[in-house]
Order: sequence, then C-alpha cells, then structure tokens
Amino acid sequence: MSAAFSKTLVLLQMALLVILAATTPLRAAPVSIFVMTSGGLLGIWALIVMRLRRLRIMPEVHPDAVLVMRGPYRRVRHPMYTAVLVFAAGMVSMHPTPERIALFLFLAVVMIAKLLREERFLMAAFPEYAAYQKTTKRLVPFFW
Repeated sequence: MSAAFSKTLVLLQMALLVILAATTPLRAAPVSIFVMTSGGLLGIWALIVMRLRRLRIMPEVHPDAVLVMRGPYRRVRHPMYTAVLVFAAGMVSMHPTPERIALFLFLAVVMIAKLLREERFLMAAFPEYAAYQKTTKRLVPFFW
C-alpha cells in the first residue's frame, strides 16, 4: 500500500476527532472529564518518553526513530493510539448519541488500521520488534 493510504488514514483520524470535538457539549460529568484527562495524560507521558522531536502522525517510521520500550511503552506498543481513543471515548461519553458512538467506532477502526500498518514498518525497521511484540500488547494492557 502506498503513502496515499497512510495519508487517508491520518486525514480520517483527524476529521473524526474534529467532528467529535465539535459536537461535544461544554458541560461534562466528572467521569467524562476523568476519562478525557486520563487519555490526555497518557498521551503526554508517551510523548515525553518518546521525545517530541520523533513524533510522527504518519505510520511510516521516522528516519531517526529508535524503538522505545520504557514508560507506557512497557505495557502497550502504541500508547499514543490508546490515548487518542481514551480521550475520544471521554468526549463521546459526554453526549453518547448513536451517531457519535458510530463515529467513535469508525475512529477505532481507522486507528487499528493505522496501527497495523505502522507495525509492518516497525518490523522492517527494527529486528528486535518481534521480541517486543511477544512481551507487550498492542493497544490495551493485558488484553490486545
């Protein structure tokens, strides 16, 4: 698959997040705020550990990439993806209409497609990635 497919996944991801954010009410239950904050903090932690200069929104591996296996990366291989989905779940929980739930599910499908694509690139870039895959889950600790 081409770089155009990666761009399409990223554009879909961004569009779905913008739609969810634009349709999220300003008032929220404490549990929704807690879920969003948890996702945000996980994302910040992952960024700090990975180093912001290595951040890429495309699934292709950065030329200066190093395989990070510490911090949140000890439990899941893609904590940034987890953070985005947790944050989005918090937004949906503020106003859980069938349409917003469907948008969240579509976002999850897009994120998983992007994650699987990224894993192929990581396997090619890092010989030790196969061993790392055996010791960590993809997205949800202890589950998947």
